[in-house]
Amino acid sequence: MATTVGPDGRPHYVYTISGVRVEFPAKAYPSQIAMMDKVIRGLQRGQHCLLESPTGSGKTLALLCASLAWQRAEAGSPGPSKKEPARLSLALLLCVMCVRDCGQDR
Repeated sequence: MATTVGPDGRPHYVYTISGVRVEFPAKAYPSQIAMMDKVIRGLQRGQHCLLESPTGSGKTLALLCASLAWQRAEAGSPGPSKKEPARLSLALLLCVMCVRDCGQDR
């Protein structure tokens, strides 16, 4: 883990997860690092991911940081992805996040 200064002037933490450089605006919880690893590996393999985590665990931030970092890495890497920009946009559209509010139990 390293730190850098983000566009907002605040420190960002930098993690290398599954070979992808991920900038995170705070020190990530271990569960967030695990989630980002699963998201990135799923995107690299073109697989679906089903992840579950409790309320307040930082799912949204982990999902966004991981998927955007993967997209940035794919756009900058040589290979077929660079020739298919639509594939990169589509990959983000296919990241679906389902949440269940505690109020739904009533």
